[in-house]
Amino acid sequence: MDTLRGLREIDPKNDVLYLGPGKWLFGTVDRTAESERAAIPKLESLSRIPAKKRGAEWHRRWWLAKAQLQGFRARSLFQWEPGGWLVERVRHAHYDHQNTSDNEFFRQMDAVVEEQRRANAKDLADPGRAREAWKYTFTRSHAPGISLTPKDRVRSGYTRHSIPAA
Repeated sequence: MDTLRGLREIDPKNDVLYLGPGKWLFGTVDRTAESERAAIPKLESLSRIPAKKRGAEWHRRWWLAKAQLQGFRARSLFQWEPGGWLVERVRHAHYDHQNTSDNEFFRQMDAVVEEQRRANAKDLADPGRAREAWKYTFTRSHAPGISLTPKDRVRSGYTRHSIPAA
């Protein structure tokens, strides 16, 4: 109850559902016509399953569909009993969402990461670099400056690479 109270202090819509042995679901409750429309087909398909074939998994899905009918939207599944750690994680995520989502610094960081991703993709697409990587991986010819001498070959079969002194 303390965990649920802490979550609802952050946002009154927060909730936690117990799904069975070792399974908990964190989410928010916001009943809308859209959430009801999404849950009704699930309930109808589950209700068509004969009673003889209904097991623990069927009951878990039925219960989750009923929660979705009431507006529950899952955010994360975890396998530990909720406690203070969950409240702290939600509090940090809520703070980040409220205070940094429109921050220019983070937009610039995203641009730098995206530029690095593009540069990496361009480097991987370069045929010369691909040939060099293939040659290094699958043949014994290595990059200039690395020499293999008889003294570098040890009995175990491991090859010790040495860089000659300049």
